[in-house]
Amino acid sequence: MDSPRLFAPLLCCLAAVASAHTDDKTDIMKSPIKPDEAVTLFTTAAWPSQKLAGAWEVEIHGVIYEEERRRILSAALVKALDLQPENLTEMERDTLKQRTALFMVDNERDKALPVQVGTRVHLLAPSGPNGHFQEIITLSGDAVTAAAKGGLLPLQVLTPPGDTRSFTGSVCVLPDGPAPLVISDVDDTIKVSSVRDRQELKRHTFCRPFQPVAGMAELYQSWARNSAAGFCYVTSSPYQLYRPLEEFRQAHLFPPGAWQMKHLRLMDTQTIRALFAPQTEHKLEAIEPLLERWPLRPVILVGDSGEQDPEIFAALARRHPRRIARIFIRTESGELRDARRYREAFEGIDPAKWQLFRDAAELPQHL
Repeated sequence: MDSPRLFAPLLCCLAAVASAHTDDKTDIMKSPIKPDEAVTLFTTAAWPSQKLAGAWEVEIHGVIYEEERRRILSAALVKALDLQPENLTEMERDTLKQRTALFMVDNERDKALPVQVGTRVHLLAPSGPNGHFQEIITLSGDAVTAAAKGGLLPLQVLTPPGDTRSFTGSVCVLPDGPAPLVISDVDDTIKVSSVRDRQELKRHTFCRPFQPVAGMAELYQSWARNSAAGFCYVTSSPYQLYRPLEEFRQAHLFPPGAWQMKHLRLMDTQTIRALFAPQTEHKLEAIEPLLERWPLRPVILVGDSGEQDPEIFAALARRHPRRIARIFIRTESGELRDARRYREAFEGIDPAKWQLFRDAAELPQHL
């Protein structure tokens, strides 16, 4: 008799019960959210548990904060960015005000939030000093199937009685298997950023509506439709910019995907330097766990030549030669494969595994 198989359903149920405190939103778990506080839930992912057969690991990640108007600090941030507001259009100044306000919030620590997943409510661990709360809960396969809609598992943070505000989010339910996992960069891969021009990069980041790279949304849609691809978006942008980035993704119809962003606290001018500094380690640290969560999915890495994506992706291909199926690098300057940079970066890697492109139409519609 196969004992693990016999007890797996029972273990899944016990895990679900242990992590779920109640089915009733009116239970004794009280929401600590004050009227002047707000919550943002980041889009994350769920994956099949490798510990409990039939169970799913569901990541919940968000931040609780109080919106504040810190005019002096805001002015200091604009000055540190060297954006010279007098040279901006009225629309750019308005956008700058909105984006910098995202960095001015007062993050709330030690807030244990009740979050509803499906029919159950889970009391999360208290938020940290930066206001972030992040936890992986285990759910049964039946619970995930019953609650998920269109491949997305809805989340809702409970608010106190009388508070009619709604703080919601989604988890991308990504099964393991032969369907590809697309891990995509954002700046100059799917969003116009001009990373090689620091002044333009700052304006694109803080002063202008985010604009898509032509053809990339349609390409990603075809991958999702034709190859059942799942998506993760890895960017060096800080979590403070999550809302405008997620609005950009939705507005331009990029497929839903889990966001991997950078933790950044606004402390001094060093923070500004860190915001636009090379992020090799950040991307490696963000991508490695994704490979572990879906061990059977072939991985497609999509980036650009503006910074270190070729070198980062090549390093991952060497570490995980059986996992990385394809690497696509977007170039704006028409660079060729035999350029010294690419010969060195991809030395020893199967030439059929990586491709440079300028236009999305150059890439296959199926993966």
